[in-house]
Amino acid sequence: MVSFGQSAEDRRVVTPESKYEKFNLRMPHGMRARLAKAGEKNGRSMNGEIVARLDSSFDTAQSQEELIKTIQCLRAAVESLTIELSAFRERR
Repeated sequence: MVSFGQSAEDRRVVTPESKYEKFNLRMPHGMRARLAKAGEKNGRSMNGEIVARLDSSFDTAQSQEELIKTIQCLRAAVESLTIELSAFRERR
């Protein structure tokens, strides 16, 4: 059956192997063993451990951005309250 408006990529069959991209990686000596051990401890393959750790790093980066925004808001609030307190003290 021919499907109009679909690219060859849209029509491809997704197999477990094709839904992942392959990527060769060089890592420091000993890291592979550490990742394998951590994966075993966490009930994952070494590859699963690497993917989980990379994925969580994106959450961490987003959390850091949110924390920075919160700190900036808190600093502004403290500065505003400091000014109000100074004005209050001068009126007394």
